[in-house]
Amino acid sequence: MRLCPVCNRNLEVNIYATVHIDACTRCGGFWFDDHELAWLTQRSPDRLSVLESQFPDQRDTSVPRLPAGVCPLCNISLAPHEFPHSRGIVMDVCKRCHGIWLDHGKLTQIEDRLRQFREAKAAKEKLAAKETSAAKTAAPPSSPPPKPVDKPKGVGISSGQKCRKCGTENVRTAQLCSKCGTPLPPPGRWKPGYCPRCHLGMYPARRRGYILQACSRCEGIWLPHEILQEIMTERFDLMRNLDTNFQPHYHTPEEQKSLHRCPDCVFDLIDEEFRFRGAAVSAQTEVITHRCPKCEGVWFDAGEIHAIWKEVSGKAPGSGQFALTPTDAGSSTATS
Repeated sequence: MRLCPVCNRNLEVNIYATVHIDACTRCGGFWFDDHELAWLTQRSPDRLSVLESQFPDQRDTSVPRLPAGVCPLCNISLAPHEFPHSRGIVMDVCKRCHGIWLDHGKLTQIEDRLRQFREAKAAKEKLAAKETSAAKTAAPPSSPPPKPVDKPKGVGISSGQKCRKCGTENVRTAQLCSKCGTPLPPPGRWKPGYCPRCHLGMYPARRRGYILQACSRCEGIWLPHEILQEIMTERFDLMRNLDTNFQPHYHTPEEQKSLHRCPDCVFDLIDEEFRFRGAAVSAQTEVITHRCPKCEGVWFDAGEIHAIWKEVSGKAPGSGQFALTPTDAGSSTATS
């Protein structure tokens, strides 16, 4: 359990705008892991004061305020710091894990500063548009642009995309290869850190001691190979609560035909039934997941991790409903 750097009391964990928040119910301060404050200001820049109002400062106003003590994670002293984009707002930062502690009232100050930035940017853009309009009005009429020259028939497509299976050039907006029918990726939408299903940037989600990549739109989770193996072999019970949405995602025929790529190495993912490989049992499940053949990471849609946990824990390893490996079968026999 994390302790408040000021009150030395347990911090209360909340989820606000898909970001995990650690708040103190006594002093009204907030603890943010690395990148969590940046994600919160990007997702809800005008709702920070609303969040802060939910945790008022309950301390006696006559008692002098104490500075923040040690980091809730690393147990080392926090250092006061001012970021270049928020001069005048002093935050307490951990130099080891880069977490940030905000005293009560700092979130409202950050919201006011962000509002000032937005207003200044809008005024600057309005002035630039006004100057551009005035320049166009004063400029003499320009000659009409030259007519584009039609390409002769038979010229190759220069702005298309090549099929990775047969090498055929296709138009840029094509979804399937015109020759072999292989699904083609949407142009310009695949980047590292993007959700394989929504093609949007994912956020760092803190789940049971791990920092995982998750999508706030479809609620899917990306598990790297090392973390997945550790959970299956040593911390199987964590799979029960890794999902935020326990309703399983059912794949439509259109989704089965669509292409998904790894958020780490941007490699094509393979759709397959997930095989659980634990310390005592290896079981073939009926849950369809997306695995990267290069880094061996796995993409789980919403509810799929919970469904795997339910399927694995709800059946006895020796009942014949699981396909046990020889090692597992031998260890089960020895145990019995």
